[in-house]
Amino acid sequence: MKLEKEREAFAKKYGLQINSEFFQTQQIDSYILEHAKTLLNSIPENGLKLTTKGNLPTKIVETLAHMPSTSADKRYLKFAKRFIEDEQIIAKRVNVLLLVAKLTKKEKDKLVLTAKGKRFLKLSDAQQFATLFMAFFDLNLGYFDAYEEVPLSQAVIPLFVQLLRDKDATQRSAEVFGSILLGMYPQIYDAIEDEIEQHSWNKDKLERFFSLIDLRIFEHFLAPMGLVEMREKEDFSQENQYKKTPLLDLLISSVNAVKKESVLERKRFSEFAQRIKQESLDIDLFQETLLIFSSFTTHSIGGVESFVEKLVDEKKVIGTQREIYAHFYRDLIEGVHMTLLEFTQLDTKGGREDLVPKYQSFMRGLYDALNKKTPYMLAQEMEFLTFTLFDIFKNVFDLELTPQTDTLEELLERTNDEFIDTFNAYMFSVIQLQKLCKKQKKIKVQMQEMTEQAFQTFMIMIFEIYVGE
Repeated sequence: MKLEKEREAFAKKYGLQINSEFFQTQQIDSYILEHAKTLLNSIPENGLKLTTKGNLPTKIVETLAHMPSTSADKRYLKFAKRFIEDEQIIAKRVNVLLLVAKLTKKEKDKLVLTAKGKRFLKLSDAQQFATLFMAFFDLNLGYFDAYEEVPLSQAVIPLFVQLLRDKDATQRSAEVFGSILLGMYPQIYDAIEDEIEQHSWNKDKLERFFSLIDLRIFEHFLAPMGLVEMREKEDFSQENQYKKTPLLDLLISSVNAVKKESVLERKRFSEFAQRIKQESLDIDLFQETLLIFSSFTTHSIGGVESFVEKLVDEKKVIGTQREIYAHFYRDLIEGVHMTLLEFTQLDTKGGREDLVPKYQSFMRGLYDALNKKTPYMLAQEMEFLTFTLFDIFKNVFDLELTPQTDTLEELLERTNDEFIDTFNAYMFSVIQLQKLCKKQKKIKVQMQEMTEQAFQTFMIMIFEIYVGE
């Protein structure tokens, strides 16, 4: 049994695909799964008698409270003087979760197993885990804290889970993950502004959004489910750190996971150059890489296969040679896509440190791909770079620019001061480089440095346009 109907309905509603292979998993390390089994197995055939307030009895609450769980769940246990459901997060959470999952229900003054609950106890651990995981999305996580209602913190959960699945297993704070999410979906900024109230004690709405993600999505859901590892902060000046567990990769299918081996670092560029030479391909690696970057940036690439067909058609080749070109372009397109996914994290807090060496390798690889046998050829390549940038502006901003354009007012209307500064820095590097190319007969170190500066500013603009900033 792989819960086909439930998974299909869940995917349709939340956009998350649960892997069918997950149900072959033998060992499931999940605190909540164990909490759920314990509570369900504690319910007699005739039902579990509840308190006068309709809560779990003290004995059951105490049993659940002392079960293994996250450090956050255990935070206040040592101060507990009584065991009532409203004061013990483990008991309260699992009780509400089972009710939402329709594994239990309240009848008068008792908690009873439903028919679904009885079937649940006969399922494998993997089936039980998937059932509880899907139920969490129908659970209002704000119910477990005393903070304001912010529907957004619930609405972003599917996006957040997919983001975690697709990123590498690196320790990050909720703020870093939240910043990455905002980079992918800038429209969330508007919802933050609309939904989060301004308080004298909390003037930063964005900071409040990140703290709600930390508490509701990480502490109350993903960590106790066993989908992330939590390293709790030691004092209030620090932030909790999280990284995904292998269980999340087993559970959810990837969408935008970065294939590290495909990212266009210097070695990867060298491999493409060798293939061009060995297979006698009529491909300008630098210019065609830029063309693909442009297509992704303007979101005009369409389907990959149709784009590959278009590129191969322009080469006017047939038979085996056609398939060789198609294979090359598929790999190069994937490389550009993975590079965009990888390096659009550069300006995210916490994402820069480990990516900088890789980004520098990408810059050097792009420089290696240039046709730069002479200063004149280098100048021609840089003209192509500028043409590509202006073509992107035309497609994205509906704006005609030329190197001779005197005013940047129209570009400023469509971007911001920071973008204009980057553009000005790019144009300065290119103009100075062109002057050097006219004076020199050989490529000098200074010319390489200015070329890489132009690449840096060019890619910053590409990344900003790509993510829609």
